[in-house]
Amino acid sequence: MRLDVRIAGVGGQGALRLGMILAEAAMRDGFEVLYTQKYTSVVRLQASSSAVIISDSRIKFPVHEKIDLLIAMHQKGYDEWYHLLRGVAVVEPELVKDLRGVRKAYGVPAREISVEVMGSAIATNTAMLGAASHFLPLKVSTIEETLRDTLGEKNVLVFRRGREKIFKIQV
Repeated sequence: MRLDVRIAGVGGQGALRLGMILAEAAMRDGFEVLYTQKYTSVVRLQASSSAVIISDSRIKFPVHEKIDLLIAMHQKGYDEWYHLLRGVAVVEPELVKDLRGVRKAYGVPAREISVEVMGSAIATNTAMLGAASHFLPLKVSTIEETLRDTLGEKNVLVFRRGREKIFKIQV
């Protein structure tokens, strides 16, 4: 089993942090993991992304030729990576409206969830992880433990709300 995940957004949305948390949770669950990130020197509102390969065996070819799961928090991020998508897209539907090139898409009101729980959009990425967790080979308890250890208990609540509020988008 090998799952290639791309987390895409713009600077300041936490795409890089989300990738690190996902990689950490996968390692804790006993998987082989490769984590990379991509961002511009002008970070705010420019495309940024992280990539995580999760495998149950040694990762021999650490290049993302295709994406199994695209977590897109902004249209710029989606636009940069959708052409490699062969699996599922999980998007923030307020910020990703053009879903060209995708067969299966799910949405989650991640920003809204973050504002409800945290009082700001700071944990939008955590709500996205909650929704995307339905498509990951990781134990939910391991993801929650990783969030608790790195970001605190409130982020676990945001994660759970993201898991609950995921919905299928007709494409």
